[in-house]
Amino acid sequence: MSRLLTALVIGNAAYEGSSKLKNPGNDADDVAVKLEASGFEAVKMIDCANADLDRALKRFKRGLVGNEYGGHLAPNSIHQAESSSAQFVKLGHSWGSFLGIQVAARAPDRFHAYIGMGQVSHQMRSEVAAHAQLLKDYRARGDTAMVRRLEAAPVSLKEGLSDAWMRVRDDAMHGLGVGTTRDMRSVITGVFLPVWRCRAYTLSEKIAVWRGMAWSGKFLWDEVLRTDLADRVGRLEIPAYFFIGRHDYTTNHELARDFFLRLDAPVKGFCTFHNSAHSPLFEEPLRAREILRRDVLAQQVGLADATP
Repeated sequence: MSRLLTALVIGNAAYEGSSKLKNPGNDADDVAVKLEASGFEAVKMIDCANADLDRALKRFKRGLVGNEYGGHLAPNSIHQAESSSAQFVKLGHSWGSFLGIQVAARAPDRFHAYIGMGQVSHQMRSEVAAHAQLLKDYRARGDTAMVRRLEAAPVSLKEGLSDAWMRVRDDAMHGLGVGTTRDMRSVITGVFLPVWRCRAYTLSEKIAVWRGMAWSGKFLWDEVLRTDLADRVGRLEIPAYFFIGRHDYTTNHELARDFFLRLDAPVKGFCTFHNSAHSPLFEEPLRAREILRRDVLAQQVGLADATP
């Protein structure tokens, strides 16, 4: 049986609100030529708008029905570094940062830079700090009901996290805007429902999101809690950037900063997002994009916080 090989190649150099990139169009041409030489039918999309891209992806997916092989490539300057082989920016968020920084340490040749957003450092200490600060904040607000719930939910380095803490934790954080995002008030309305409504994912993929969270929690949660990442990862061979929200109680700002100061890297930038909680890339996207474009791609630290 002969194989039908198809590829959708996307090269976007122009993005609203930023200067035009130099390479994506040429990269797309080069990739398409190589794919065609290897027997692929390559369809190119250059500088397409979101609507055009959505239509192209839908046509491409429909065209794959009955085909054995297909794929899409987006040669984009935010991913590709100035080397003969493609390198990528490794971004780890929350739990993903616990794994991401370790992957970056073990395989630096694969990455242009590492970004830790809501970077985990020593999560048990972060939970203890969050509990203490939440109690202080709710007492200052005079919210006696939440104070009682927190007082009945002990957290300590020795005893760990109580079941009561795990039940009240998200409610307490989201009630003050110090959880996943500043404006999120519950995981159901802020995460579950948006994922469920998103048309980019199939039903099985949406179910897999929550199955994956449950599975990873069973295997990783205790290790995430007890590990001091500064002891495990002392050096990166690639530039490192931490994107940390000033209002993040999920992963403590000061603990992340201490980890950053202990981390050795050829270039490193600590970037505080003063209007963000745990997800600066989504809460302050314009500032995040500017840091990506001006600092991360260029391996500079011009927009990072001043550090000792």
